[in-house]
Amino acid sequence: MEHVVQLGINIDDEAIRRAIVADAKSQVIGRIEKDVRAELGVKGSSWTRSQFADEVADAIIERAGGDIVEQTVAALVDRLPRRKWFREAVGEDASRAMASGGSDGD
Repeated sequence: MEHVVQLGINIDDEAIRRAIVADAKSQVIGRIEKDVRAELGVKGSSWTRSQFADEVADAIIERAGGDIVEQTVAALVDRLPRRKWFREAVGEDASRAMASGGSDGD
C-alpha cells in the first residue's frame, strides 16, 4: 500500500537574510569592541555601547589629546582666513597675518 504525503514549507528569505546580517553585525561589533578594549586598556564588559564609546573616547583623548588639539588648531589656522565671514569679523590685515603664519611686521 502506498501513501502520498504532501508537505508545505514556507521560507521567508528576507527574514533569514535580516537574521544573518544582524548576527554578523553583532559579531563584527563585538570583535571591534574586544580589540579596542585590548589596545586601549579599557576595562568593563557589562557596558552599553554608549558607555563603551564614552570610555574609548576618553582613553583616546587621554592618549592623543595634545596631538588632536594641535592638528585641529593647525587646520583652523589654515582654513579660517579663507572664510569671508572670518575676514569681515577680524579684518583683512589680521586675516592675512594669520594666513602667513605671523604678523605683518607691526
